[in-house]
Amino acid sequence: MILCRKSSSNFCYSQMRDDQLLASIVSETSAQHLLNRYGNLKEVFLYTHQQELERIPGIGKAKAIQLKAIAELVARIIQGEQKSKIFVRSPRDIMDLVSDMQLLRVEQFRVLYFNTKNRLMHVETITQGTVDATVITPREIFSPAVRLLASSVALVHNHPSGDPTPSYEDREVTQRIVDAGAALCIQVLDHVIIGAGTYYSFKEQEAVI
Repeated sequence: MILCRKSSSNFCYSQMRDDQLLASIVSETSAQHLLNRYGNLKEVFLYTHQQELERIPGIGKAKAIQLKAIAELVARIIQGEQKSKIFVRSPRDIMDLVSDMQLLRVEQFRVLYFNTKNRLMHVETITQGTVDATVITPREIFSPAVRLLASSVALVHNHPSGDPTPSYEDREVTQRIVDAGAALCIQVLDHVIIGAGTYYSFKEQEAVI
């Protein structure tokens, strides 16, 4: 049983409905619009773009930024609790770790940073681009690795089409990053492309890694 003090300055947020909780951030009308359109809080916070939120009646740019900031704070709290317990031993582990990428509508490139024991230290989104292209450079990949003293990295990006088959550009980017990592003595463990319920692992399928 969850107990809450009943006072004008202490709200029992855990007992509030989703629409009531959302209305503590935006207006009641805007909260209803959001839930009617997206269905639930997870969709509202995780799978909407700022521009979409700004078009909701009563939201505007300032509130849209606030909603996305809240989503990012929650994501970082969850990652912070989980990452110290996570070891990656296979491409399937990586797939499970970033399974949310299956639902993204645009292509996103993330990098997972590991210590010498393959314990996850950090996950960083390097770029988020259009549906058909994401531009990345080795410097963007390895600057955080040097700062974190990471010994290895894993590359992950999604194909919004659902088909994880790598393109020519995917292979080219992978080779460039592997070569740059070798020069820095930072191993690229794998490059995993996320599709709809499936994945493609460069480590499993190709001799690049």
